[in-house]
Amino acid sequence: MRSLAGTVVLITGGTAGIGRTTARLLARNGAHVAICGRDQERLDAALREIPRAWGMCCDVTVPADRERLVRAVAERFGRIDALVNNAGQGRVGKLGDLTGDQVSTLVDVNFTAVADLTRLVLPAFGARGGHVVMMSSVSAWVPIPPLSLYSATKAGVLGLALGLRREVPRGVRVHVVCPGPIRTEWLSRELNGRRPSTSHRTVSPQGPIRGTWLVR
Repeated sequence: MRSLAGTVVLITGGTAGIGRTTARLLARNGAHVAICGRDQERLDAALREIPRAWGMCCDVTVPADRERLVRAVAERFGRIDALVNNAGQGRVGKLGDLTGDQVSTLVDVNFTAVADLTRLVLPAFGARGGHVVMMSSVSAWVPIPPLSLYSATKAGVLGLALGLRREVPRGVRVHVVCPGPIRTEWLSRELNGRRPSTSHRTVSPQGPIRGTWLVR
């Protein structure tokens, strides 16, 4: 495997779940890891767990925060070699039952922030190139009710990644990850700790997702 020593990797949503695990593994293999999250306490806890990591509070739905994050990482480390667009949000509920704010927030977190952070990071790669990793979902291929809007945002991420591969400069590689069921706190947090009812039992091609399983 190619050495990660000295590589500068920015991971959004790095305070929990897939993002935190990814940050820990990259740091363990010698990378300089920059993470962000909205909750300062969670961020502090993640940084204590990952000694080689650096982080800052950032709401990826806020354009000024996105610009501040990328600028801060580039200034601190002198460059950015990879961006992992991991921050994401789920919303369990039929589209007709969601509020306008819930729709806007989900799209902002899962798609708009991904596109804009990628736009901001591309110039930081410079002539040496770099890597963009986008977290999509198996639901991008198989939309899952009552996660239809979530599935649509992940399909948008997948489409963006596939298109960018033919658009970015030589030396820049775009990767997309489409996980199936992953054990995280996402679903339990969305349901406020309640166990999904039969009507809100999320189903993947692998079967029902119960407890803290989600289709990421």
